[in-house]
Amino acid sequence: DQLKAFGREKQVKRARSREKLLDKMEVVEKPNYMKKRAKITFEPSVKSGKDVLKARGLSKSYGERCLFQNVDLDIYRGEKIALIGANGAGKSTLFNILLGVDKSFDGDIDFGTNVYPVYFDQERDDLQPDKTVLEEVWSTYPNFTETKVRNMLGAFLFTGDEVYKLIGTLSGGEKARISLLKLMLSDSNFLFLDEPTNHLDIESKEVLEDAITNYEGTVFVISHDRYFLNKVPDQILVLEDQSVKSYLGNYDYYIEKRAAEKAALEFANQSEDTTTKTQLKIQRKKDKEKEKEEKKLKKQITETEEAIHNTELEIENLNELLCLEEIYSNPEKVKEVTEQKSDKEKILHELMSTWEMLLEAQQD
Repeated sequence: DQLKAFGREKQVKRARSREKLLDKMEVVEKPNYMKKRAKITFEPSVKSGKDVLKARGLSKSYGERCLFQNVDLDIYRGEKIALIGANGAGKSTLFNILLGVDKSFDGDIDFGTNVYPVYFDQERDDLQPDKTVLEEVWSTYPNFTETKVRNMLGAFLFTGDEVYKLIGTLSGGEKARISLLKLMLSDSNFLFLDEPTNHLDIESKEVLEDAITNYEGTVFVISHDRYFLNKVPDQILVLEDQSVKSYLGNYDYYIEKRAAEKAALEFANQSEDTTTKTQLKIQRKKDKEKEKEEKKLKKQITETEEAIHNTELEIENLNELLCLEEIYSNPEKVKEVTEQKSDKEKILHELMSTWEMLLEAQQD
């Protein structure tokens, strides 16, 4: 529908192509638990500064064995970062260093303004087994109304009479949902998660993924779950060869980038006799510039999508105003609100055009 709305031949052709693909797809019924899920954006009660964490020259060794050395990290508010690497590479050790649990390391760590980190563990013991689900959350945040608490619980699949279940009777996945919800509503705004999807059922996994995606705080996670790594993170950090390398994007992008790096290395080795050092230097510069442009384009797309979302909300609010008696019974107010709505719709159309052009540029 969005492609058709542009009215240009290229977009119309793409829309028809997608319609043909959709016509060939088998329509299946959604599972019941998917139908009752609610989307809620969780904003930490305390907002951190833009700079969340800065680490310089982190090094850790056990005797003669070096896990990593001279690791630099820059983490900013709202980022969803995944740390991956082989077993034994030092991922959990790096976590413990950043959390202040392990203090025997070299290097410096500085947290930003109003940053409150917390570690999410599925085996949490902070839940009271004799309380109901509703009581557990409400007693922690007594200033919330019952409606607000129920809405939050609904987003985590606790609806109807399920809010009266005793904590002691819940499954591991259900307890993990409650613990995560309490953390997201707390002052904590920097979540550390170590293999959060392990031993969770499908429902709990999907709730976890949606909640973290919609969480406006900062997330740093260790995971081997490829589906999770594709859906949640916007940056992959790879710990290997005693160093950390960053890839902007999800897990599939990381795999694609690594394959391209490997192919480039093989090509460079094969062409070493015929390719001059000057040519290699020029190529590296071009690759660096291209990566910089890709990062800039991705940021523009994200900002445009946020602007589209906010404008759509403003239009929706204006539509609700037009349904109020004090508005529709007053011609002058109707005219004023209608003009505001028209202006917002024009802005939305322009944003959609910009978004489409940015997507095309990204595909090119």
